[in-house]
Amino acid sequence: VIDNAIEKEIKGLNPNAFIILQSIDGIGSVFAGGIIAEIGDISAFHSSDALAKYAGLMWKSNQSGDFNGEDTPMMKAGNRYLRYYLGEAANSMRK
Repeated sequence: VIDNAIEKEIKGLNPNAFIILQSIDGIGSVFAGGIIAEIGDISAFHSSDALAKYAGLMWKSNQSGDFNGEDTPMMKAGNRYLRYYLGEAANSMRK
């Protein structure tokens, strides 16, 4: 029942994106709906890097001169809900 309600609402916004996202392993109607709701219009992002930065999927740089730190934490800036949906979808693909 919930999946049907999500599909009805999201298909009115961007039916192609909803279908494409659901074709990816690990992304069902709930994750697809959440991702679409958080991203909005994908054309607002000029590159995949811009979308990754919006989602907060960037790592802090730790370098000085010739030194490059290898163990750097992920930045917590960005859309935490989009980061959650993408992370959970990735985790469900691992199983």
